[in-house]
Amino acid sequence: MDPESVVIKASSEREGQNAQVLQLTANINIIFVSTLILT
Repeated sequence: MDPESVVIKASSEREGQNAQVLQLTANINIIFVSTLILT
């Protein structure tokens, strides 16, 4: 593997992790808001 493809792979993996974190944050916000509305 050449260095360039390693960098590309690493950055795409990082983007994937960021997307997962954003999704998790969104889910937590939905749960939080739902809890506030229900109580």
